[in-house]
Amino acid sequence: MNINKKAQTFFEDNAVQWSLRGYNYIDHNYPVALHRRRILLKIIKSNKIKKLKFLDIGCGSGDNLIEIAKLGHSIVGVDSSKKMLNLAKSKIDKLSNKISKNIILVHKPILEYKDEHLFDICICMGVIGYIDNEINFLKHINKLLKKNGNLIISSRNRLFNIQSLSFRTLNEINNKKFKKLYDEMKSYYKPLKNQSINLFLKNITKLNFTKIKNKNTNKNKIILKKNYLPFTEPKQQTPLEMIKLSKRSNFKVSKFYGVHPHIIDPSLNKMLPEKVFNQMSDALTAFEEEKISLVWSSVFISVLKKSK
Repeated sequence: MNINKKAQTFFEDNAVQWSLRGYNYIDHNYPVALHRRRILLKIIKSNKIKKLKFLDIGCGSGDNLIEIAKLGHSIVGVDSSKKMLNLAKSKIDKLSNKISKNIILVHKPILEYKDEHLFDICICMGVIGYIDNEINFLKHINKLLKKNGNLIISSRNRLFNIQSLSFRTLNEINNKKFKKLYDEMKSYYKPLKNQSINLFLKNITKLNFTKIKNKNTNKNKIILKKNYLPFTEPKQQTPLEMIKLSKRSNFKVSKFYGVHPHIIDPSLNKMLPEKVFNQMSDALTAFEEEKISLVWSSVFISVLKKSK
């Protein structure tokens, strides 16, 4: 049960760029980590218990654990990247003692981490795709949780391969998996809640393309490096595959959330002026708790409850 070594090297060498891309709308970039955090906090705030013990597995630059600590919870952040943890520490050092005292950082391979105390909630954003044995990984997390504890975990959405019209689509066709994915995708076309529909319509009315230009003239804006390239394809799961993985690792899925929705062909993103595609994607966040979001989102979050 190991993390892909290329992934470890990549995150160590690209810590700053990853953090910038994950949490900022820059150029045509969509900040997936920002929206994962937004949904994560929405889930946590729905829990009425004021003081919980959290474990952030693969905490990266610390953005999630800081916001959780601000809510009054205690949290341990574990990561194998020293540079990522240095970024996290630089942010934590700016916090008040009232907040920072709730945070502990641990530099250690996440699969080797153990604690004598169990946690109420574990969070794991953007990690499972780089694990060679997902079931053993989930079982390891299960042992770190209290009875009836929860794991909030994000995955790359394999169903989106059908929508993306990319090399991934072709791979699914060549591997004869397209029909299976299509059948699962169609099962998520369910009636929508009026609340979601009304929010979507409200979001649509806020779209503003009148002042958008092809080039951002702000000389002080953050620049994304052009040579930031994927090192490897992370593993993907479909929601149904996540249900099966969870069952085999003593969890039960209680809810899904779609992350990074696409209202039009993703290849159009950089063919359009900056912010056009992302504004349309943000409008679809109204449906992120609906099953349909699992059709057009490139990432999804699963809330798993410990069953044993």
